[in-house]
Amino acid sequence: MAKPNPERCAATRKKIMDSFWKLYKDGGIKAAAVSAIIKDASIHRSTFYEYFSDSQAVLDAIEEAQIANAERYVAEAIGKVDQIDPVNVLMGIYGENAEYWSVLLGDNASSSFSQKLKDRIKPFVQEKLGISDDDPMNRYVFDFFVSGVLASVNLWYKRNRKEPAEDLAETMRTLYLRGPSAFVPNGGCQGSG
Repeated sequence: MAKPNPERCAATRKKIMDSFWKLYKDGGIKAAAVSAIIKDASIHRSTFYEYFSDSQAVLDAIEEAQIANAERYVAEAIGKVDQIDPVNVLMGIYGENAEYWSVLLGDNASSSFSQKLKDRIKPFVQEKLGISDDDPMNRYVFDFFVSGVLASVNLWYKRNRKEPAEDLAETMRTLYLRGPSAFVPNGGCQGSG
């Protein structure tokens, strides 16, 4: 019996994942059914099942690769400078992975990607923001911060990055530090009646 060729196996796995992604990014998980993937990839059904159990398993593999990219990006950013701005780091991660993240966090959003991502980058963000799980309310602070940054950056990409990145980053920092009232005249106070 011949040994499997690692390069060929990697190429086949990539071909399946590429076909899945092509279908998924435009139509979601329903469009990326196994039958559609095997047709697009020009492979046999049995070949697909040598690599993945179903379409969801392909999505899980893509999500895991994207989260690993995020962890690598964070580790490299930490290694470069002492002071790290979590907003810039989250924007940078998104930027390097925009092709995938704009879909995984957008209209065809994966139900699990955002939570998996938050769980994996949580230690970094909590450390940089000076929040811990000691106070249960800090979990809400963390989720609010990361969800807000990711949603804002996702919208920015949908709008073709019309505003300068520095302006978006400064707006998000201000929102986190001072809240939405920082953008309302008189600090959000209505005139006294």
